Amino acid sequence: MNPVCFRSRATGRDRQETAKIGPSLTGSAGRDRPSSRYEKSKDHVVRAHLKQMYSIELPVSLEEHRPTDPEHFGLSIRLEVGLMGGDATDLFDLFVCTPSWIQEQFTQEGAVWGRHMLLISKYDSDFILQVVTRQMDACQGRDWNEVANKLARFAAWEFEDYKQSAA
Repeated sequence: MNPVCFRSRATGRDRQETAKIGPSLTGSAGRDRPSSRYEKSKDHVVRAHLKQMYSIELPVSLEEHRPTDPEHFGLSIRLEVGLMGGDATDLFDLFVCTPSWIQEQFTQEGAVWGRHMLLISKYDSDFILQVVTRQMDACQGRDWNEVANKLARFAAWEFEDYKQSAA
């Protein structure tokens, strides 16, 4: 498996492993509907590949981030996902938090929405990567659209509910 780049959107800093991932790390220009970028495969199974994982909320990478209390935090994480060997990526967003963070929100607000949320016991960027990668490995299909719809069950896909307008 290729290493994943941990990038801070605020600073634009990448770890050295970035070069090992592939030629394009910034996603597709123009954010076209993904089915227009990928062909269907009748002969083999298509799998998702995590190209980058970062938070737009942080000025540092996920690896460098140290929450005040690792057992009490909530953080939005962005996943750039595409096909192995391809340059194009789609964006998926995931909220990672601890049960104590959920409890605090529940106490303050009386309710908490839970879609596209990953609960973990404490902050550990390597563990988050491991859990996300394991979930992605289970998502396969005949084409990118099928795979992306499966990924959208656990992370918010930028093209979820997309309706192509009549030309």
